[in-house]
Amino acid sequence: MQSITQSLAGRVALFRLFQIFLGLCAKRAGQLLNLNALANEYGISQPTATCQP
Repeated sequence: MQSITQSLAGRVALFRLFQIFLGLCAKRAGQLLNLNALANEYGISQPTATCQP
């Protein structure tokens, strides 16, 4: 049961991070997408923002 709870807590945390990321993307609606600026604001690398491995 504890592993299920930990797994669920991890997924909720990842979902929250994804919500924040979507909010940052939504702020740029109607603008040219600057992945470098988005990556800097979110604190991730530019290749991660472009989904490159």
